Amino acid sequence: MNEAEWLSCDNPQEMLRLLRHLGAPRSPASRRKLRLFGCACVRRHWRRASDRRSRALVEAAEHHADGLAGNRELAAAERAARAARHEGKALVVVGREARVPPYCWAYAELSDSRSPQPAWEFALLTTLLPRMVQRTAAVGREDLAQAALLRDLFGNPFRPVSLEPAWLTPSVTHVALATYDERILPSGALDSLRLKVLADALEEAGCTNPDLLDHLRGPGPHVRGCWPVDLLLGKS
Repeated sequence: MNEAEWLSCDNPQEMLRLLRHLGAPRSPASRRKLRLFGCACVRRHWRRASDRRSRALVEAAEHHADGLAGNRELAAAERAARAARHEGKALVVVGREARVPPYCWAYAELSDSRSPQPAWEFALLTTLLPRMVQRTAAVGREDLAQAALLRDLFGNPFRPVSLEPAWLTPSVTHVALATYDERILPSGALDSLRLKVLADALEEAGCTNPDLLDHLRGPGPHVRGCWPVDLLLGKS
């Protein structure tokens, strides 16, 4: 996969494979980023996660990613979500064998499957998170959504952006922290207006990088782990 293919790719499996192939230190695919990617995918179907234990696992995984919960708390949430799955109350998107446009069968569940679907394989190695199954020759809605999320979290691995210390003015730091902390729940989306304010503050600080500024001002999706916000906050 080259840069142009990454920017237009609609296959999250191939994108995750590239991130794994790059390896450290070139790959931006940290354990934290992959965990937040999985959580963002679940939050797309939050209303269907009717069992509180399924939701609690996603929240615990997010807290763990930011160091706000330890391994013990995450393990307890995993056990509870596993119990919900065994009781038939796990997160179900459209139901197994339910046919939906564009002629695909799709479902997601909080699962610790030993044989995850390829698109989730890399993310599942890091935590107990959902897997999305699509059996179709066409590109499904979840493929497109997950590909967009991967670009939001990991940026362009062929053209990484380096942080200039001069950009970290008090205004930039303040807005970046508020953007990260004050999400729109339950979707988990970042506030688009605040992202635009952050872009303006960066320009005032002397930033002219079009990749960074255009992403902040773009339509998104923007979720926790959004690469320009992470860059400014020193998160990996």
